[in-house]
Amino acid sequence: MQSPTVDYQPSGFLDTFWFDAGWQELPKLALSLEIFAENVDNDNYMEFWIAWDEDDTWEPLGAVTSNGRTSINIGGTEGRLFLSCKLRITMHRGNDVFRTPVMRNGIFTFTRQPRKLWGWQATIRLSEEYHGRTVRDMYDELVAISESQSAGTLNFEDDSGIIREVRVLVSQVNSSIGTGTESRGQFVLSLIETDQQPYERTT
Repeated sequence: MQSPTVDYQPSGFLDTFWFDAGWQELPKLALSLEIFAENVDNDNYMEFWIAWDEDDTWEPLGAVTSNGRTSINIGGTEGRLFLSCKLRITMHRGNDVFRTPVMRNGIFTFTRQPRKLWGWQATIRLSEEYHGRTVRDMYDELVAISESQSAGTLNFEDDSGIIREVRVLVSQVNSSIGTGTESRGQFVLSLIETDQQPYERTT
């Protein structure tokens, strides 16, 4: 309720709590802040600031000087990665001591940004013995791998010639060429990595 008999201060501010979307260790991408305001103009207006990742350094977002909906872009076209953030809402009144800007509501838009996982496809040809293992032995091993719920290790050579080792899970096994009951054929093994790398803070 707005009081017509009490003078409003020339300005004041409100700081929110630190917001991490309930998942402190997961990076998020801030996109925009949408404000619905009343009783604002060039003299009676609001300013918005934001702080990132438990650092109380305030960064200006923008001002609201018109009634209705105002959308403030965050981080340009790319957005802004963060772990936690908090807002400062500053209100300024004009010469009329009985008039103040009113913020009806605000919407902070963001998305969760887990690191993208790599996937691989390996073509396995079961056509002849390999290192003392029969076709049947290798087929049984392939079945055991595909049915396992445990992670395994994939070693491969990258573009720079370095041997990499990653932990993976089998996501799918397809038979592209089969030869009936002899277990011979060609199989495509789909793998996806499991390890997550730590988020790097923006400086």
